[in-house]
Amino acid sequence: MCHPARQRRAVARTARVLVDRFWAPVGSGVQPDAELRFLATYLFKGPDGRAAARKVDETIRRLPGFETVQLLEAWMDRHIPHATPLDEPARDDAVPEPARDAVHEGGRNGHGNH
Repeated sequence: MCHPARQRRAVARTARVLVDRFWAPVGSGVQPDAELRFLATYLFKGPDGRAAARKVDETIRRLPGFETVQLLEAWMDRHIPHATPLDEPARDDAVPEPARDAVHEGGRNGHGNH
């Protein structure tokens, strides 16, 4: 039989592998990329927004096996071209326009496609 501490480490490693390989923000694969970038930029714009994204990652890092994880802030660095680092002032033009096809007729959530 496996020791509980060994089993916990194995579970933590497995969870970390799955998160590293498959994690994406909620809505990925459902909403168009432009809509995800718009929402993420709107929510996490400027130094305060970047600090909030970092706080999300810091909260997740408290979980066993996730001490070095980089999720939300790393995603923003990869997908938002005008993401504002903590040491730069926010720019008003950093928020992209939402995808036009995602906002007409009820959006992509199916309400306008009956």
